[in-house]
Amino acid sequence: MAVRRPIRQKEADSHRRQHRTKNCLDCNWFPVCVGGCPVNNQRANGNPYTISPLHDYYQYVIPRFLEFTGLKLYQEAVRRRMTGFALVDLF
Repeated sequence: MAVRRPIRQKEADSHRRQHRTKNCLDCNWFPVCVGGCPVNNQRANGNPYTISPLHDYYQYVIPRFLEFTGLKLYQEAVRRRMTGFALVDLF
């Protein structure tokens, strides 16, 4: 059994750009999900460097989670009667 050498980052980025209509690198939420799990991508799409099968889910959930978390932080600041606060002040 031959040992496969890992694909270098430049090769992976090039492959992503060439073989997908949707591109993870162009997505607003790429820094959060980082393209998803390569194992899931391999199983769902036959290639680890394809867009995550959970892409639509991430697009729906991440902005709502951030909005919800921001609202909760704001509510806690109001409850404590804080005017100028940083996230560190809430914990």
